Amino acid sequence: MFRGYRNEAFNNIFLITSNQWNWPVYSGIELTASKQTRRTQLIAGYTRAFQHLAGTWQPNDPASFLEPDKFNNDAGLGSISRANETNSLSGNADVRNQMWLRHIGRVGVVHMAPWNMVVASTVSAQSGTRSGPVVRRIAAADARFGPPTVTLSNGRVVSNPLATTIRFANADRGDGQIEGPAIVSWNARVGRDFRFGSRRLETAFDVFNITNRGAVQSFLSGGNQTYSPNFAKRPDGTFIGSSVQPPRSGQLTLRLVF
Repeated sequence: MFRGYRNEAFNNIFLITSNQWNWPVYSGIELTASKQTRRTQLIAGYTRAFQHLAGTWQPNDPASFLEPDKFNNDAGLGSISRANETNSLSGNADVRNQMWLRHIGRVGVVHMAPWNMVVASTVSAQSGTRSGPVVRRIAAADARFGPPTVTLSNGRVVSNPLATTIRFANADRGDGQIEGPAIVSWNARVGRDFRFGSRRLETAFDVFNITNRGAVQSFLSGGNQTYSPNFAKRPDGTFIGSSVQPPRSGQLTLRLVF
């Protein structure tokens, strides 16, 4: 139960130090293949990533008192630098997850065709971004951890950090995280060189995002909160986000070498 602060003239007094209580652990399988002939070059790669959070709660994290058995997280772990995540039940903890992707695959091919023509294409595909721990709201704070405010002996009234109504929505922090749609990008190029004595005119036309796929690449603030209008996943299964793949586009390039 929260009863106040040791030094009643202040609220929390934070110690600036390295986070020694928990840390991300990464392991993965990476495969690469390549082939080169007189006219064609191909390279492909695939990564399957696994990650989890090791250690325990930081001291005085409200979650360590309210939901101590939900520490485990094997999905979106948040920022690599987690020193500032002192309140896992803030509603916005561990939501920066662009680096924690399960699958990443890429294929690229270049072919030198007759008449000084070049044909090239790349395809990349990766798993969608994770939302971070999904949180919900309960109707009222748990009275076992004290009232919403506490009056100190010096008369100062302070808020009870354990009187929060935010809770993890699932069995642990990794369970039930929302995964955005897969991000797939297909680009292609056709080019040709024209020679005029010692001069060379290089022409190329590129098409980006050929399939015109508009996948959500990140979530809005509150995307992990079931009580927020920005909750990432709609009842119909669609996603909302703050960043969408750019639309299909083309680019013509002319380069004179002399």
